[in-house]
Amino acid sequence: VVPQALVPPYNYHILSYYKKFCMIVSLPIFYELKHFQPAVLIVLQLLEIVRFLVTKPYFALWRNVYRFVLEMFLLIFFVCVMVNSYFIEEIVLNDPNTLDTYVRMYYDVGWVGFAMVFAFNIGFVILLFIDLGRGF
Repeated sequence: VVPQALVPPYNYHILSYYKKFCMIVSLPIFYELKHFQPAVLIVLQLLEIVRFLVTKPYFALWRNVYRFVLEMFLLIFFVCVMVNSYFIEEIVLNDPNTLDTYVRMYYDVGWVGFAMVFAFNIGFVILLFIDLGRGF
Protein backbone atom coordinates (compact mmCIF):
# COMPACT_ATOMS: atom_id res chain seq x y z
CA VAL A 1 0.00 0.00 0.00
CA VAL A 2 1.29 3.44 -0.95
CA PRO A 3 1.56 5.91 1.98
CA GLN A 4 -1.10 8.63 1.83
CA ALA A 5 1.54 11.36 2.19
CA LEU A 6 3.04 10.42 -1.18
CA VAL A 7 -0.22 10.78 -3.08
CA PRO A 8 -2.22 13.68 -1.68
CA PRO A 9 -5.60 14.36 -3.34
CA TYR A 10 -4.38 17.34 -5.40
CA ASN A 11 -1.68 15.15 -6.97
CA TYR A 12 -4.32 12.52 -7.71
CA HIS A 13 -6.45 15.10 -9.52
CA ILE A 14 -3.53 16.36 -11.61
CA LEU A 15 -2.81 12.81 -12.77
CA SER A 16 -6.52 12.38 -13.56
CA TYR A 17 -6.25 15.27 -16.00
CA TYR A 18 -3.40 13.45 -17.75
CA LYS A 19 -5.64 10.40 -18.04
CA LYS A 20 -8.43 12.48 -19.54
CA PHE A 21 -5.94 14.01 -21.98
CA CYS A 22 -4.80 10.52 -23.04
CA MET A 23 -8.42 9.49 -23.53
CA ILE A 24 -9.12 12.48 -25.75
CA VAL A 25 -5.93 11.97 -27.76
CA SER A 26 -6.67 8.27 -28.27
CA LEU A 27 -9.88 8.99 -30.19
CA PRO A 28 -8.31 10.48 -33.35
CA ILE A 29 -5.22 8.25 -33.15
CA PHE A 30 -7.27 5.06 -33.38
CA TYR A 31 -10.00 6.49 -35.62
CA GLU A 32 -9.36 4.05 -38.49
CA LEU A 33 -9.34 0.95 -36.29
CA LYS A 34 -12.91 -0.02 -35.44
CA HIS A 35 -12.74 -1.38 -31.95
CA PHE A 36 -9.49 0.19 -30.77
CA GLN A 37 -11.06 3.45 -29.60
CA PRO A 38 -13.31 1.89 -26.98
CA ALA A 39 -10.65 -0.74 -26.18
CA VAL A 40 -8.07 1.97 -25.42
CA LEU A 41 -10.61 3.84 -23.31
CA ILE A 42 -11.37 0.64 -21.39
CA VAL A 43 -7.66 -0.01 -20.78
CA LEU A 44 -7.07 3.57 -19.62
CA GLN A 45 -10.07 3.39 -17.32
CA LEU A 46 -8.92 0.06 -15.89
CA LEU A 47 -5.52 1.60 -15.19
CA GLU A 48 -7.27 4.53 -13.53
CA ILE A 49 -9.25 2.16 -11.31
CA VAL A 50 -6.08 0.28 -10.34
CA ARG A 51 -4.38 3.59 -9.54
CA PHE A 52 -7.39 4.64 -7.50
CA LEU A 53 -7.42 1.40 -5.51
CA VAL A 54 -3.68 1.64 -4.83
CA THR A 55 -3.69 5.28 -3.74
CA LYS A 56 -7.12 5.66 -2.07
CA PRO A 57 -6.68 9.41 -2.48
CA TYR A 58 -9.23 10.66 0.03
CA PHE A 59 -9.17 10.46 3.80
CA ALA A 60 -12.93 9.91 4.05
CA LEU A 61 -14.03 6.35 3.30
CA TRP A 62 -17.38 7.50 1.86
CA ARG A 63 -15.60 9.70 -0.67
CA ASN A 64 -13.31 6.86 -1.78
CA VAL A 65 -16.29 4.53 -2.20
CA TYR A 66 -18.30 7.22 -4.00
CA ARG A 67 -15.49 7.98 -6.46
CA PHE A 68 -14.85 4.27 -7.01
CA VAL A 69 -18.50 3.78 -7.95
CA LEU A 70 -18.27 6.72 -10.37
CA GLU A 71 -15.14 5.26 -11.97
CA MET A 72 -16.93 1.91 -12.35
CA PHE A 73 -19.88 3.66 -14.02
CA LEU A 74 -17.48 5.12 -16.56
CA LEU A 75 -15.86 1.73 -17.18
CA ILE A 76 -19.26 0.11 -17.73
CA PHE A 77 -20.15 2.90 -20.17
CA PHE A 78 -16.99 2.25 -22.22
CA VAL A 79 -17.74 -1.48 -22.25
CA CYS A 80 -21.27 -0.72 -23.49
CA VAL A 81 -19.83 1.41 -26.30
CA MET A 82 -17.53 -1.42 -27.36
CA VAL A 83 -20.27 -4.06 -27.20
CA ASN A 84 -22.59 -1.83 -29.23
CA SER A 85 -19.91 -1.41 -31.89
CA TYR A 86 -19.94 -5.19 -32.35
CA PHE A 87 -23.73 -5.18 -32.49
CA ILE A 88 -23.66 -2.50 -35.19
CA GLU A 89 -21.41 -4.71 -37.32
CA GLU A 90 -23.85 -7.59 -36.98
CA ILE A 91 -26.83 -5.36 -37.75
CA VAL A 92 -25.14 -4.03 -40.89
CA LEU A 93 -24.64 -7.61 -42.12
CA ASN A 94 -28.45 -7.69 -42.24
CA ASP A 95 -28.87 -11.42 -41.60
CA PRO A 96 -32.65 -11.87 -41.29
CA ASN A 97 -32.21 -14.76 -38.84
CA THR A 98 -30.34 -12.70 -36.25
CA LEU A 99 -31.25 -9.11 -37.08
CA ASP A 100 -34.05 -8.76 -34.52
CA THR A 101 -31.87 -10.20 -31.75
CA TYR A 102 -28.96 -7.85 -32.42
CA VAL A 103 -31.21 -4.82 -32.76
CA ARG A 104 -32.83 -5.63 -29.41
CA MET A 105 -29.45 -6.19 -27.72
CA TYR A 106 -28.12 -2.96 -29.24
CA TYR A 107 -31.13 -1.12 -27.83
CA ASP A 108 -30.80 -2.68 -24.36
CA VAL A 109 -27.04 -2.17 -24.07
CA GLY A 110 -27.48 1.39 -25.34
CA TRP A 111 -29.89 2.13 -22.52
CA VAL A 112 -27.48 0.65 -19.97
CA GLY A 113 -24.71 2.85 -21.40
CA PHE A 114 -26.97 5.89 -21.28
CA ALA A 115 -27.87 5.16 -17.66
CA MET A 116 -24.18 4.79 -16.76
CA VAL A 117 -23.10 8.07 -18.34
CA PHE A 118 -26.12 9.82 -16.83
CA ALA A 119 -25.35 8.45 -13.35
CA PHE A 120 -21.66 9.33 -13.80
CA ASN A 121 -22.44 12.95 -14.70
CA ILE A 122 -25.11 13.40 -12.02
CA GLY A 123 -22.73 11.84 -9.48
CA PHE A 124 -20.05 14.38 -10.28
CA VAL A 125 -22.52 17.26 -10.04
CA ILE A 126 -23.59 16.00 -6.61
CA LEU A 127 -19.93 15.73 -5.57
CA LEU A 128 -19.36 19.29 -6.78
CA PHE A 129 -22.23 20.57 -4.64
CA ILE A 130 -20.90 18.67 -1.63
CA ASP A 131 -17.45 20.20 -2.17
CA LEU A 132 -18.91 23.68 -2.58
CA GLY A 133 -21.00 23.25 0.55
CA ARG A 134 -18.01 22.09 2.56
CA GLY A 135 -15.71 24.76 1.13
CA PHE A 136 -13.50 22.30 -0.75
